Amino acid sequence: MKNLLTIALTALSLTASAQQRVNYEVVPLPRHIEVSDTVNCFVINQQSTIAYEENNPAMERNAKFLNEYINKTTGIKTALIPLGKKPSKEAKNASITLTLRTAKERTDNVDAYSIEVTKKGISVKANTEEGIFRAIQTLRKSMTPEKSEEVRFPLAKIEDEPRFAYR
Repeated sequence: MKNLLTIALTALSLTASAQQRVNYEVVPLPRHIEVSDTVNCFVINQQSTIAYEENNPAMERNAKFLNEYINKTTGIKTALIPLGKKPSKEAKNASITLTLRTAKERTDNVDAYSIEVTKKGISVKANTEEGIFRAIQTLRKSMTPEKSEEVRFPLAKIEDEPRFAYR
């Protein structure tokens, strides 16, 4: 009986570590979180990619930071893909896309960002590279630092900006 209980608990712990689900309620809490679907999720796994704006060292650094964090905390190795003026098919289908907002999309707060999680991927947009870094911090904090085969992101829209101009 004791062996059966040990086997059941071991199997349960292995199943739990095979996947993890993120929690967007991080500190500090983003200004706006709208979870649209908790059943369907976007999944990051070994086939996932991170696309970033080409010829922008700060964006490349942000993409590498996110890539390293995902790898160190979950064991999932994602590939980095630069987004050129004419994105490749691979870049268009990236799991996570880090881009700066166009002039029409920009908001007043320079460090504002948005994260949109859909069934097809995660889109991170910001006014500046610093805003992208802040969005990555939100994604990073939402993940549990434990080894897993996949990370499940519920479909959502997140918007945030610093409340104060100083830090």
